[in-house]
Amino acid sequence: MNMKRLKGKSNKTMRRWLSNWSYSDLEFKLAYKCKRNGIRVEFVDARYTSQKCSVCKTIDKTSRKGNRYVCRKCGNTMHADVNAAINIRDNYITRVQQSGQAAVNQPYGWGATGKPETEPMGKTLTSKPSGLS
Repeated sequence: MNMKRLKGKSNKTMRRWLSNWSYSDLEFKLAYKCKRNGIRVEFVDARYTSQKCSVCKTIDKTSRKGNRYVCRKCGNTMHADVNAAINIRDNYITRVQQSGQAAVNQPYGWGATGKPETEPMGKTLTSKPSGLS
C-alpha cells in the first residue's frame, strides 16, 4: 500500500499496514547494507527492555504508560523509547564485556588531555571529535 494513499485514512488502516511489515525483511536489508558499507551488526536480546528501568534496573510492566516511562521504584521519568534504547545499549555492553572484547572504542589519536597525539599512519585528523571538551 502506498503511503500517499494512506494519507487522511484512519489510524486503524495505518496499524494494519504496519502490522503486515516484515521485520525479517527489514533486518535482512539492514544487515546487507551495513555489511556492504563495512559496518558490523550486532544482535542483542531486547526482552523486557521497555519494562526495565534504565537507572535502577527494576522490571515492572506497569511503569510504562504509552510513550512515558515512570519507574515506580526510583522515580526515573523519560520517554519510554529512550529508556528502552538505553537498556538495549546496556545489554550490548554487558554481553561484550562478558565475552572479553572492548565495549567502546576511544577516538583514535586523541589523548586524555583533548589534544591530538601523533597522527596515525593512513589517517588524517582534521577536527576534534564531538563530545570532547
